[in-house]
Amino acid sequence: MKEIRKTDKSTVITIIGMAVMIAAVAVKAAMSSVIAAVAVKAAMSSVIAAAVIHAAAHYAAGAAGIVAWDLGSIFVDAILFALLYRKTGNCLISFVPHFLNNMIGFFLVPLIFA
Repeated sequence: MKEIRKTDKSTVITIIGMAVMIAAVAVKAAMSSVIAAVAVKAAMSSVIAAAVIHAAAHYAAGAAGIVAWDLGSIFVDAILFALLYRKTGNCLISFVPHFLNNMIGFFLVPLIFA
C-alpha cells in the first residue's frame, strides 16, 4: 500500500491558487472560439465545430476507452458551456463549472486511481 504524504496547508493553497489561474487562462484560450461563436448567435454547427476543437485540445495519450470517454465528456461540456453563455450572456457561468471539473480531475482522480 502506498504511503500518503502529508502536505502542509500553504502548499495546498498554493496549488489551488495556481489551478485557479491556470483554469482562468484555459477558459479564456480554449473557450474563446465557443464564446465567439455563440456571442454572434452563430449556427449550432459553429458551436459543435468549436466544441470538437476544444475536445481535441484536451487529448492525452492513454487507454482508448478512457481517452474516448474523456474527450466525449469534454465535447458535451463545451456545448453545454456555450449554451449556458448564450442563455445568460455571462462568461462566469461557463467558467465556474469548467473550473470545478478541472479541480475534480486534478485532485480527486489521482486519489481514486493512485
